[in-house]
This record gives sequence, C-alpha cells and structure tokens, in this order.
Amino acid sequence: MMVVGALFGIAVLFFGLDMMKSAFSDLPQDPTFAWLMRKTNNYEIISILLGVLLRVGFQSSAAIAVVAITMAQGGVVNAENAILMLIGTGPGVALACWMLAAKMKGVGKQIVIFQALINLASGTIALVVYMMVIGSSPNMVAQLNQLSMQRLAHHLSMVYLLLQLTNVFVG
Repeated sequence: MMVVGALFGIAVLFFGLDMMKSAFSDLPQDPTFAWLMRKTNNYEIISILLGVLLRVGFQSSAAIAVVAITMAQGGVVNAENAILMLIGTGPGVALACWMLAAKMKGVGKQIVIFQALINLASGTIALVVYMMVIGSSPNMVAQLNQLSMQRLAHHLSMVYLLLQLTNVFVG
C-alpha cells in the first residue's frame, strides 16, 4: 500500500509540474513580460535576484527550473540568465528558511538555519564555479544560446540536477 501511495505522490508531482509548464508557456508571448525579461539579459544580478524571489514565492526549486527552462525555450531569457535564475534558488531557499526560523525556537530553529546555510553555501559554490567556467570559456554561453530548444532544455535540466547534487554534497 505504501508503494502505491509513493507512486501516486510522484505522479501528482509530475502532473503539477506539467500544469505549471503549460501555464507558463504563454507568458513569453506577453509583450510587457517579454520586454522586462529581455532587459534582465543585460544584468546578471537581476537574474539571480529573480531566482531568489521566485523561490521564496513558489517554495519549489523544481518549479523555478520549469519556469526558467520554459522562458529560455520561449526566447524570453538567454541560457546564461536561465542558469543564473537556477543558481538564485539556493539563496532563495536560504532566505525562505531564515524567514521561517524567525519565529521558531530550539532545535527546530537550528535545523532550519542549518538548511539555510547549506543552500546559501551551495548557491555560492555554484555561482563561483559558474563564474570560473564562463571566465575560462566565454564561447560557452554563445554555444548554449545556439542550442536547439530540446537540447537547451536538456542542458538546463542538467544544471538543475548539478545544483541539487551540490546541495547534497554540501549538506
């Protein structure tokens, strides 16, 4: 019975992510939103902050990954900014945890703060690695932006997976 419940939970998770992808698929066609997001392509820090704010609001890094991939496939943001949005989810978790811990006490507060520190550290590590890779290979961003939509989604999904593995190894 537990296996059926676990499988049902996984099915609901993927159904929700698919619904979110469908809901956000029309967003790139909105002229105001598209103009605003294209302005962020010039400022990397805005993409990171957008990842932070979206993570605090949505409470799901996977949802932010779906949004970032959808926006990159729609041409609203470039690959570099989609990656930076994904990197911003680490500090976003940290901010959400600190907000949660503000009214907590004792061991529960310690656990939440530890979770915040893990995510902040992994986000910082990911950003440093990203800056080192881009600094040593500036053509990589141009190559990412030239990928087909399916390959771009695959590469961004791998970035998300690497960010999650960074959390595991830091924690």
